[in-house]
Amino acid sequence: MPTCRSASLLGLALAAPLGAQHSDPTPDGVAPGEVLVPSATPAPGFHYELRAQNALKILDLNGREVRTWGRPQPGWVFAELAKPLSYGSVLAIAVDPTTSGLGTHKKVVEVDWSGNLVWEFDPFLLGRKPHHDFQRLPNGNTIIVTDEITTIPYLGPEWVRDDVVMEVDVAGNVVWEWSSIAHMPQMPISAAGWASRRGGSPPYTFFHMNSVQVLPPNKWASVDPRFAPGNVMVSYRELNLVAIIDRASGDIVWYLHNQTVGQHHPRMIAQDLRGAGNILIFDNGGNAGAPRGPYRPFSRVIEINPVTGQTVWSYQCSSASSCRPEFFAPFTSGAQRLTNGNTLITDSQTGRIFEVDTAGAVIWERIQSGWVYRGYRFDLRWPSGPISFGW
Repeated sequence: MPTCRSASLLGLALAAPLGAQHSDPTPDGVAPGEVLVPSATPAPGFHYELRAQNALKILDLNGREVRTWGRPQPGWVFAELAKPLSYGSVLAIAVDPTTSGLGTHKKVVEVDWSGNLVWEFDPFLLGRKPHHDFQRLPNGNTIIVTDEITTIPYLGPEWVRDDVVMEVDVAGNVVWEWSSIAHMPQMPISAAGWASRRGGSPPYTFFHMNSVQVLPPNKWASVDPRFAPGNVMVSYRELNLVAIIDRASGDIVWYLHNQTVGQHHPRMIAQDLRGAGNILIFDNGGNAGAPRGPYRPFSRVIEINPVTGQTVWSYQCSSASSCRPEFFAPFTSGAQRLTNGNTLITDSQTGRIFEVDTAGAVIWERIQSGWVYRGYRFDLRWPSGPISFGW
């Protein structure tokens, strides 16, 4: 069984200290809050997602440090992603830096404001590894993207990576899971497309799931059951595919295919934000697909109406335009709709986190040293106040 350690969430709420005092005014037009910045330094021999974090930092809008976490526990370092939780905790992926390749050992950890490890889920004994994304749910469960090495008998004997979504409760019990391999026939990929994913050496990366979200309450759900709250949205970078899974049946009931290139971080926008019910996607560009399509040398952030499939808002800054700086992040990165209707964008490769208004003007930015997987803006009341779920 996987190992799991937990603590009372109520106890954390009662014991959490207040955060720093905030005296500086918010710049005009900028959404108020602070930013969680997991900055990284390349570690020799590590894949980009395993670059060891120098630290997790909370920064105010002027770049001053409000809080810093070092290691989640002795012998482990923070890996690619961290998210703020209510009452001062952060939920993150941690990695044993002595491991690499197929033997890489990762787990999901929760660290409180004081730096104490209060919860962890380690699926290592199940032969699985958490990667890329997770979400803490309102009921206290955690949904996690994991992978395992297996075979697909009808495609041949070669080893492949199966991306599996797992939901675990506070005690570490697996209460729901979903296998990509088991649902390949429902994906809009041809036999030739699957064959094209055999490049390189096994284990082949057929899927490369990089995002998961349990759908929030939304305006579409009352007329279209595909968007029922509780259904699960996932993103497959290598397939240029975003899909929604019916929680009860496990079927893929909606997808967006080849309208993005190597996309990351699709999120249905929450009810109280501009564009509520639409899907915000970081559309990386570069080269992806099954088979691979032409190389696109710029990134976009797009907002999709999921019923019509139409783009209703977008931001890009390419060499063909007069804007500066040019915007191209072919890997990782993300976007977040903010409380004032603006959009926070993370360009992972440059360490640039910036805010754009509805017209696409850059009104705030910070350039962080090192690789930034994804930054998050959150309410100034944190850690003494709640954080919205959905990240």
